[in-house]
Amino acid sequence: MSDWEKFGVSLFIVLLYPLMPAFFEFLVDLLKSGKVDILPQTYVLTAATYVSSVGLTSRSLLYMLISIAVAAIYSVVYGVVSSGSCLPSYVSTVEWSSLAGIVIVLFVHGFERYRRHIVEDEDIEWAIRF
Repeated sequence: MSDWEKFGVSLFIVLLYPLMPAFFEFLVDLLKSGKVDILPQTYVLTAATYVSSVGLTSRSLLYMLISIAVAAIYSVVYGVVSSGSCLPSYVSTVEWSSLAGIVIVLFVHGFERYRRHIVEDEDIEWAIRF
């Protein structure tokens, strides 16, 4: 398997696959009603699970600990939003901060994956077995 194939597989499985539930909610909503009306809870829950799951795949202990802390913050925000305690004026901020967290993690970890599979030529152990 070439370095670029390892990098591509890694990006898909580690960075894009965890976003599939949110993507399909977006797609179904768009096809069903012609517009996208995703609940704020979806944004925050996706951010919490995404940040923690991607952070756990990092080789950097600091990155992993930061991602767990950020996921904990998103989890608290999820509880506030789900309970209805979030002021309507903050809903937009919650959605944008959740999206920003996902995008930041996507790029930071994407660079880490590039370094691991292109620069350092690290193998994907489970893929070698096939």
